[in-house]
Formats: sequence, structure tokens, C-alpha cells
Amino acid sequence: MCLFTIIRDGGSAISNDTSKMRTVLDTNVLFSGLVSPRGASFHILDLIVEGECICLATTALWAEYEEQLSSQRFHQLTPLSIREVDDVLDFLASIVEPVHNDFVWRGILPDEDDAIVVETAFNGNADALITFNTGHFQAIGDQVSFRIQHPGDFLKSWKEHHPWPRRQ
Repeated sequence: MCLFTIIRDGGSAISNDTSKMRTVLDTNVLFSGLVSPRGASFHILDLIVEGECICLATTALWAEYEEQLSSQRFHQLTPLSIREVDDVLDFLASIVEPVHNDFVWRGILPDEDDAIVVETAFNGNADALITFNTGHFQAIGDQVSFRIQHPGDFLKSWKEHHPWPRRQ
């Protein structure tokens, strides 16, 4: 099944398997995955919906997701209606693993929105922070235990280490 079929049909992909890869999506990856069903970002969303990966989010990161996905810019780029975007967010909220911020990274990175993503990854014990802006995180790359990866690089490494479902 693909992302939108599961959401439309009210399916569930929740997994309690602690061996699943724990991921944090920068807002630009979620945005891109919902705008185009052809790129790596969409395939990463599909992995999350299928329960192959765990998606982590703090309240602050979730608020950023909601803000960006309700923006006029997003609605000009996506074929999804406002109702469909709300359905996607509702479904993702039902499968995301909430993260509480015990440690704050403010003041280390120049962009506060980047700090929110790092805080989620750090506090959620993530395996990977997936972003199109890997350069924004160079200052902390050696200080964290999670990988900071471009969506294409994440997907490539995923395919190398996991059986890849063949979907059309």
C-alpha cells in the first residue's frame, strides 16, 4: 500500500518494534514528500506509514510541520486539498512517536528551526535526522550520535540494509 491509500482507508502502521530505525524529518522533507510522489522524501514517508521506520516529533517540531503545511506556498505546490492535508497530518500524528525535550540545543545553530529538529533527534534517541539542508548541521555533526542525511542518501542506505518492498 502507498501512503495516501493507507491514510484514505484509515489504516494503521503503528509498530512497537524497538529495532525499527528511529528518524526525525526536517520540515523540508515532509513538505517535499507531500508535494511530489516521485522523490526520496515520499518514499521515506511511505516507509514510516508502512511501519518500517519510526518517526519522532516534539510539540515544537509538530507545530512547525502544521505551520508549513498550512502555508499558501505549500497549497500552491501540492495537488492535495486542505482537507486531505489535514487528514495526512491527523494520520501522521497517530503514528508519530512523541518526544519530550529534556535537553535544549538553542544558541548552537544559527537557525532556531534547525535547533528544534536537532533537539527532537537528540532527545528521541534518533538514528537519523533527514534533511535537505545537511550543511546547516555541520557545526554539530561530530557531537551527536545520529546521522544527518539527505533524503536520497538515507534511502540509499536503507535499501542496502533492508529488503525493499517492490511497489508500483
